[in-house]
Amino acid sequence: MFGLYEIMHGATVMRKGITPRKVTTATVIMASLMGGSAFASDKSFVYRMAVDGKVSVPEWVTINYVYGNWGNVGSPHSCQDWVAPTDTVDWGESFQQSRLCKQTQNRAETPILFNPVLKTTKEGSTITGSRDVSTTEFRPAIGTRDYIDGERANAFSSWSRSSANYGCGSWSPKPDEINLFQNFTQSRTCSKDEMRTRDVFHVWASGKETFKRTDSEIRTVSEVERQQSTGSKDYISGVQVASWSSWSNEGTPYNCASWLPSPDTINLNQSFEQTRSCSQKQVSDRDIFDVWRSGKETLNRNEDRSQIITVTQTQDNTGSKDFIKTTRTEAWSAWADQNAPYGCNSWSPSPDTVNLAENFVQNRDCSQKQTRSLVM
Repeated sequence: MFGLYEIMHGATVMRKGITPRKVTTATVIMASLMGGSAFASDKSFVYRMAVDGKVSVPEWVTINYVYGNWGNVGSPHSCQDWVAPTDTVDWGESFQQSRLCKQTQNRAETPILFNPVLKTTKEGSTITGSRDVSTTEFRPAIGTRDYIDGERANAFSSWSRSSANYGCGSWSPKPDEINLFQNFTQSRTCSKDEMRTRDVFHVWASGKETFKRTDSEIRTVSEVERQQSTGSKDYISGVQVASWSSWSNEGTPYNCASWLPSPDTINLNQSFEQTRSCSQKQVSDRDIFDVWRSGKETLNRNEDRSQIITVTQTQDNTGSKDFIKTTRTEAWSAWADQNAPYGCNSWSPSPDTVNLAENFVQNRDCSQKQTRSLVM
């Protein structure tokens, strides 16, 4: 017989250790047909199916599981390398390493069975579930990466010359400061460079040392050089005196008396000779020479002497005394006005005494200054 069934009503079943779920006849049938997947949802649903003939329902159907707690089984496995490696952490530094591992875990899994005919549930046989989970392990560690923790320097070596003498001063004393032909010792101060070195080493955290560099220091010091030389300074070993020169006039005569006779005592344009007395300075000198060790002579000084004598000077002159030779009279020039008239009285007649529009002539009296001169 072919028929159509519709299942819509459900009931709730509670068991020890079971999470309450909505169980319906339809879900039981679906669980038997679909392996229990109908319990993946707590929603009510309508399921229609065509059944041809008689329906067989399983005696017990698994409707849920009761799970125990996960527990570790054995030690972690499949571990990765420890992080961070000790050779990436400074020497002697404490730190914590970690690594990622797999941990196998087991748990008890007990099925809950349901008999749709008896409308009852029971626990089935317990099985063991297994899984691998990730876990992190930690451990303390000490770094082994060596690093430079400081430096150590050896002591400097002794100073040693590193250059020839340079920047020397002049030899002293100079030959021209020492008497001619005299032997003497000269000296001068020069500069020289000196250098010293030391090795410097890296000091590592582990205590080892490696070469780092060589330091050098340079200093400049003075050094005195000496040599023998001979003086070249000529010097005076005697004196030679020359004879006095002849007397000679120095400058012009001075303190002269007046010329006589005076021109104003001699008639105009008359030639005559004048004389006067003057003082005249005369000088004379002689040279005094230094005689040198080399034999040359040089002028040391010139000595002079002087005397005053009286000399008479003469000159020709012409008289300047004017005198009257004759007399004559010259004529006067005509009188000529000087400046404008002045001291004038009023014009006459007055205009108010003459008829209107009638022309007339006015007169007035003034003073006028005039001058004249002799015609030469």
